[in-house]
Amino acid sequence: MKEKKNVLIESSNDHLETLRICGGYYECPKDREGHRLGPLVGYAGKYPTPEGPKQWVGDVYANFAKADEYPGVLHNYATCMNDKLGPVTANIDVFCGAPIGGYNFSVILGLVYSRRVVKAEKKVTAARCRG
Repeated sequence: MKEKKNVLIESSNDHLETLRICGGYYECPKDREGHRLGPLVGYAGKYPTPEGPKQWVGDVYANFAKADEYPGVLHNYATCMNDKLGPVTANIDVFCGAPIGGYNFSVILGLVYSRRVVKAEKKVTAARCRG
């Protein structure tokens, strides 16, 4: 299944492959001896070294927000979660979506589980001057 604009992506139980098709998964290719054949992924954050801060890097990139564009993919992830969690879901009252990236998935979870959905919003307060 190839991804084209305005085409729905078929989901499967190979969740990382589905995320790759959505453009949200990359794993650095390696040869048989484990030598890297492609670029590494730059991660958020830096770590201290005697020479100064260095960028964290790794072999794998996963960005679930890329799946957010495909409701069918989100629905597949949600139903698979339902299958895995089973009776634990009886204890879920509400799903809370984190700003932007989690909103759509929380709605799909709410549909699959027949639960209420809320959105986490950052409360903005006016700055106060002291003096």
